[in-house]
Order: sequence, then structure tokens, then C-alpha cells
Amino acid sequence: MELITGISHDLRTPLTSIIGYIELLRTKSFQDQEEYTRFVQNTYNKSIHLKKLLDDLFEYTRLNSMDTRKNVHRIDLFQLLKQLLFEFEPIAHDNAIHIIKDIGQLSCVNFCGQ
Repeated sequence: MELITGISHDLRTPLTSIIGYIELLRTKSFQDQEEYTRFVQNTYNKSIHLKKLLDDLFEYTRLNSMDTRKNVHRIDLFQLLKQLLFEFEPIAHDNAIHIIKDIGQLSCVNFCGQ
């Protein structure tokens, strides 16, 4: 029950703001174009925040579902690190950053640590 109460509060907060801003826009309760633009931007930002909260909630319920199976597989961390370093070297070079590659020899390990 505590979890649902917390989630309800977290979802209600941006929704209440969105409703408030839409009401201000609907009743033309803004002073000028600048304030109108600010209200629209704030409404958009709150909408994006609400969508992220809902996406997170969906992901949480999906991951906690009994039907969800974890896709556990082995990866070569050494190769992954080498690839990441290779891809970031040009960016580092462009920003005058020197990368020191000393990752040793890693063996293939289980992705989930099992």
C-alpha cells in the first residue's frame, strides 16, 4: 500500500502542474508571448517527466513479472573494454585527453555475475 501511495504522489505532482498550466493557457491567463512560451515549455517539460515516471513504472512491473526471464549470457569483458576504448580514443584525442590502457587480461565472465 505504501508503494502505491508513493507512486500515486509521484505521478500526481507533474500531472497537477500540467493541468494548471493548461488551464492558464486555456483561459489565456498569460501576460505576453514570452510568458505564453514559458507556460508551454513548462507543460512540455512536466509531460516528459510524467512519461518518464510511467515508463519507469512499466519497466519495474515488467521486470518483476513472473513471466520475465533474464537473458543471461557470457561476454568477453576484455574485448568489450577494448572496443569501448577504441571508439572513445578519437573523442579523447579531439579534447586533448590522454587515455591510459591498462586493463590487464580478463577472462570471459557471466554477465550477471552468476
